[in-house]
Amino acid sequence: MPKVICKYKNYDEFYKNRTSIWAEIRRRMDIHAADTASFDKLIFQGKAAIRLTYDNHVEDAPEMKKARSNIAALEKEKSRTYRFVQGLKSLEDEISAKHKMLRVLESQLQQKEIDPKTDPNYRDTAKELKKLIKAQPAVKKKIQEYDKALKALEQAEANYDPLKKLVEKTIPMSVQTDGKNMMLYIGGRAEASVRLRATLAQK
Repeated sequence: MPKVICKYKNYDEFYKNRTSIWAEIRRRMDIHAADTASFDKLIFQGKAAIRLTYDNHVEDAPEMKKARSNIAALEKEKSRTYRFVQGLKSLEDEISAKHKMLRVLESQLQQKEIDPKTDPNYRDTAKELKKLIKAQPAVKKKIQEYDKALKALEQAEANYDPLKKLVEKTIPMSVQTDGKNMMLYIGGRAEASVRLRATLAQK
């Protein structure tokens, strides 16, 4: 089981304490200058690579996975209901056209002194209009679902980066050793290590 030499709350805390890290390492163990240089190069000159690894830990955090899963589900719901938004315009256009058609037919039939209710064409058009009007509430309900999904999606996306910043502050970094290697831990996993060749050779 590796021994923790020093531990910090997160990436920023770790990298602003370079001096104290080395003071703690030297206090806790007799490390050779060559191994000191190798480990220092690994974690400080290789800071950009460590940052990428740290960011992967952040993205893999349960909170971030849950947030991405939620966004994906909301995007799916938004896509599922979007066709009804497009369909409503088409439905309203059809209803308007049927109303106009009935008015024209009614005018023509009245000129001929024919009761519109007895005209098959008029009755069929009226029946079609009734069906279209009956479909409106269901379509409008789907549009409400779309609006709800869209609003929730926008909120979830707006919350993602602030959540990420919070998670970034919770993943610890530590320097540990098993007596043969000096290791940099991110969270609970060793992500970089240096073999203590010179230190072991001097014993």
